[in-house]
Amino acid sequence: NGLLIILLELLLHLIHMLVMKLLLLLLKKLLLVEDLLEISFLKRVF
Repeated sequence: NGLLIILLELLLHLIHMLVMKLLLLLLKKLLLVEDLLEISFLKRVF
């Protein structure tokens, strides 16, 4: 019983870490896209 609980907690921890990493990656990609949009917008303006 105790072992099962420990395994579940480890699994939850791993899932949490993966989710956080994915969110960070998504955030970075969104920021990159935003930068690219800003750059292209500035190029069009000037």
